[in-house]
Amino acid sequence: MGESFVFYRSFAEVIGMIPDADEQMLMLKALIDYGLNGTEPSLEYPLSAMFKQMTSSIAGAQKRDDEEGRKE
Repeated sequence: MGESFVFYRSFAEVIGMIPDADEQMLMLKALIDYGLNGTEPSLEYPLSAMFKQMTSSIAGAQKRDDEEGRKE
């Protein structure tokens, strides 16, 4: 993927709504691994639904960055 990825405030807000601290950490690690390495984890619902929504935002931002990089 790349050396960096976009982490939106809304991600932190959603992760903060997860009641279990271990599941919050699992989600954070999953997002980092996806954002930096493109690895998609095996998560159970509702974490899997949250992850899918967040990764679509990350992928969109990375696509825009790639397109802007080609213009330079």
